[in-house]
Amino acid sequence: MLNFILLDDDPFHNEILENSLKNACEAENIDGKVALKTTDPAEVAAFSAACAEGAVYFLDIVLTNERIPASGGEENINGLDVSRLVSENSDRPDYFVYISAYSEYGIAALHTHAFDFLTKPFHMDELRACLRAIIRDMDKRNLSKRRIEIGGDKLQAEQIRYISSSGNYSSVHTTGGIRKYRIRISELSERLLKEGFERIHRKYIVNRRFVTALYKKESLCILSDGTELPVSKKYMP
Repeated sequence: MLNFILLDDDPFHNEILENSLKNACEAENIDGKVALKTTDPAEVAAFSAACAEGAVYFLDIVLTNERIPASGGEENINGLDVSRLVSENSDRPDYFVYISAYSEYGIAALHTHAFDFLTKPFHMDELRACLRAIIRDMDKRNLSKRRIEIGGDKLQAEQIRYISSSGNYSSVHTTGGIRKYRIRISELSERLLKEGFERIHRKYIVNRRFVTALYKKESLCILSDGTELPVSKKYMP
C-alpha cells in the first residue's frame, strides 16, 4: 500500500493530482490511497510526526501563501523546506516527489531529498513511470531486509552470492565468507527460488543479483566478483 501526501497551495491542483494518482494506480495495478491532501505545510508536518509508516510526498515547491510556525515566530516555507523538516524528524523510508511549473527548480530539488521531479502540467505517463520507480525501489529495500534461514542461521538474502553442494553438505558463499551446513542443496532449492535465486547446476544455486554474464554456448555463469560457475543444460535459464 502506498500512502500519498499531497501539498499544493492551490486546492484545485490537489484535486487534479488526486484523480491522476487514482488513474495511475489503476493502470499500474498499484494499491495506493491519498492519506492527506492539504494546502497547509503544518498539516504535513503533524501528519508525518504521527505516522508510523513511510509515505510518498507530492510537494509543490512554490508555496507562496502558506506559513508554518517556527521557533522565534513564523517564516515562509516551501516544498523543499517541508521535505527537510519531515526527513530530519523521521527515519522512515519516505519518498519525496516535487512538483512545479518552473523546471529550473529541478536543480534545487536534486540537492535535497528528491526521488523525482514533475513539471506542471505533467503527463500521465510521467506519473506512472514515477510510481513504477518507487515500487522498484521499495522492492529493493525489502529484499535487503529479507533473511533466509539455513541450518538455524538467518542470513541476509542480499549477502548470499551462491551456494555449492557436496553430498549432504551445502556451502553458502556470502559477501563475508563461506558457511557450511549439513543440508542437501535440493532442500534449499525450492525455498530459494522464491527469494531471487536460480538453480543453474545440480551443485550450484546463484543469487541473480550477483550474476553479470551467462554464456549458454560455454555453459558458464559469471558473478560480479569474477567467480565462474558451470551451468548444466537441465537448469539452463
